[in-house]
Amino acid sequence: MRRKTAWLRKAARVFDTRPRNASDPKNMVWLERDKEERQVLDAISVPGVHVCIDGPTGTGKTSLALTGLGRLQAPYVAVQITKKMTWTEFCKNLVRRPSYEIESSISTDFTVGIESGLPTGKFQVTLGRKKRKDESLEEIAKGWTEHDICGEMVSKDVVLLIDDFERASDEIVLRVSDMAKLLTQTYVSPRSKLVIVGTDDIYRRLYEANQALEGRLTELSLGAFPEVNSSWTYLLRGFEALKLRHPADSKFESEREKLHDCIRAMYEAADGLPKSLTELGWEITKAAFDRKAVSAHDVISTSMRILTSKARRFRRRFPELMRKLQRSRKLRTVVRHLLEAGVGQIHTWDDVIIALGETLSEDKIEEAIQALVDTEILTQTGHNNDILFFKDLSFAHTLSVVSQNPQKFRLNPREFTSLAQLELPFGT
Repeated sequence: MRRKTAWLRKAARVFDTRPRNASDPKNMVWLERDKEERQVLDAISVPGVHVCIDGPTGTGKTSLALTGLGRLQAPYVAVQITKKMTWTEFCKNLVRRPSYEIESSISTDFTVGIESGLPTGKFQVTLGRKKRKDESLEEIAKGWTEHDICGEMVSKDVVLLIDDFERASDEIVLRVSDMAKLLTQTYVSPRSKLVIVGTDDIYRRLYEANQALEGRLTELSLGAFPEVNSSWTYLLRGFEALKLRHPADSKFESEREKLHDCIRAMYEAADGLPKSLTELGWEITKAAFDRKAVSAHDVISTSMRILTSKARRFRRRFPELMRKLQRSRKLRTVVRHLLEAGVGQIHTWDDVIIALGETLSEDKIEEAIQALVDTEILTQTGHNNDILFFKDLSFAHTLSVVSQNPQKFRLNPREFTSLAQLELPFGT
């Protein structure tokens, strides 16, 4: 029992779904995304420009931000937004209660520790009066303004990393957008800036809250791994970190012959999402306790089990969307194109217009996209609303796979005729 527990802990460290800093050698599994990592490093390095990293959930946005900060050895303070967080709670998450009494107008110390699995800094702060030992963080944070936080960031020369920003209230969005301007105008240091991470249309919300951010805020949109082979390589690195043989390097020809089926099964279950691939790797390796190999059967059966579970979870959402596609040619045309162009990819308005311009007018394409945004199928963001991606990649990808063979998942084929014969990798 102890050996199995030790194995599960080891596997969980390798296939850890929490954000990771790939510049830290303790993080064992990482697939380099050279173009995206270079963009993040360049953006963080530019003085006076803040960074907004958006894209669908599960694509590795926070990990990419942590990796960029780690490789630049940039000290940072981190705060994770929650749905009902107030401004006072936002400030509270930036401070650490001092263990001693001290008088200070703003701050005295900057400490580094571990919070919620993320390496983070905390300001040690009082508010211009004698600190009581029993004083709460709410009392410490109450009354803080954007000026206080910006001044503290510059005095310590740190980056503020704000995660899960899609959950931010309108008040926090407005105040963070003001901070972005203050840090390029009133409080300036070469390194102090905001790195804002989240899904949905966070860039658009920030820009609409303060249009003075033009030229002060750069957007990087992150999708899934674009190539199926990249996803497979990611899984193999995990297996190899655990010293497990796998179908790609098996000494048995029968295993190697099933390699194509393994990659197809993996694609259908995860489609390039780092988080989904990590969950898949964990489920596969759990079965490899006390063995020296992951078999093709392990990969295929686990992938199928996960895909079937997703199909069951989404089955009530499929019919409503399919009825809309059946009734509207323009919706059907746009959705088919986006699925075939890459479910997990970031799409641009210009690319969609070029691809569909001979089929639909620009007005019809715009109407279809707006309808898909209104029903929360798509997210539209960017400075000119020119960035598009599926809001829920797991749902969109599962829909695309299920549409090719509904009966396999005990669904009615007639409901999926609008998406029949999609041209997807490993289509059945």
